[in-house]
Amino acid sequence: PIIIAHEETRRLLLRAKDANRPIPTVTFKEKYLLKVGSQTQELSYHGNAHEPGNIFIYAPEQKTLMVVDIIFPGWMPWRRFALAKDIPGYFAQVEEINQMKWDILVSGHVQRTGTHEDVATQLEFMNDLKNAARQALKSTKPGEGVDVEFSENPWAFFGNYIDRVVIQTVNAVTPKWSKKLAGYDVYIWDQAYAMEQSLRIEEQ
Repeated sequence: PIIIAHEETRRLLLRAKDANRPIPTVTFKEKYLLKVGSQTQELSYHGNAHEPGNIFIYAPEQKTLMVVDIIFPGWMPWRRFALAKDIPGYFAQVEEINQMKWDILVSGHVQRTGTHEDVATQLEFMNDLKNAARQALKSTKPGEGVDVEFSENPWAFFGNYIDRVVIQTVNAVTPKWSKKLAGYDVYIWDQAYAMEQSLRIEEQ
C-alpha cells in the first residue's frame, strides 16, 4: 500500500520499531498534493506543535480542514495542551487555524466537528490562561510562606512556588471559563502547570 506522511513521522516510526505501525512509503517536507480520481487533498506541514510530523489536510472542494490533536470543539483541551511537544508552536497553530478559510474542521476528538467559533473560543481561553500565568509568575515570590524546615530543600522550595503560581492562574480564569468549556474542571490544573512551565522556559 501507499502510505503518505511527513518525513518526521517516518523518522519517528523508524525509531519506534513497532511492527504494528507501518512505515510511510511516500514522504514530504512542506507540501504534498494528493489526487485520487476527481478528489484533491492538500497536505501541508506547519511545524512542531502537538508532535513533529503532524500535518494539516485540506479538502478544497469540501472546504474541510483536518488537523488532529490541536482543537477540541466546545471542550477543554486534553491535558497539558494535548501533551504538546512545543507549546508556543501549539499556540501558533491554533492562531493559524483561526485565520484560515474553511467551513468544517475535523479535529479528531470529542463529540463533533468544529467551527470557526470553536477555534476562536479555544484561542481566547488559551490567551487568557497565558496572560493569567504570566501575571502570576510576575507577582508570586519564591519562598513566601515556605516552612523553615523546607527552606534547605530546593525541590520543596521551588515546588511550593510553582504550586502558588498555578493556584493564582486557575483562580484568575475560572470565573470566566468554568462553564464555557466542557471538562474544564478535569484538565484546568494540567493546563496551568503546562502554561507556567512554558512561560518560565520561553520568557524568563
